Amino acid sequence: MSEYTPTTAHIRDAWSELNYLESKGNIPYQDSGDEFDRWLAEVERASAEKAWDEARAALRYEDDTPVELVSMVNPYRREEA
Repeated sequence: MSEYTPTTAHIRDAWSELNYLESKGNIPYQDSGDEFDRWLAEVERASAEKAWDEARAALRYEDDTPVELVSMVNPYRREEA
């Protein structure tokens, strides 16, 4: 028996349908899909930010001295308002 892994599109559709039904039609299907897309984009951005920081912290010279990258800014970090 193989393991089923739903696609992002399947999860998005299920989320949209559930929100639409639970709201008794007051939340349009497309609005729920847009909400899901924003949520997923934020999850992916946060993951990339963390991976960038971890990779930067792991950079070492051959003598195990940490590499200082003062000018290198994490492009995934959310700007503070």
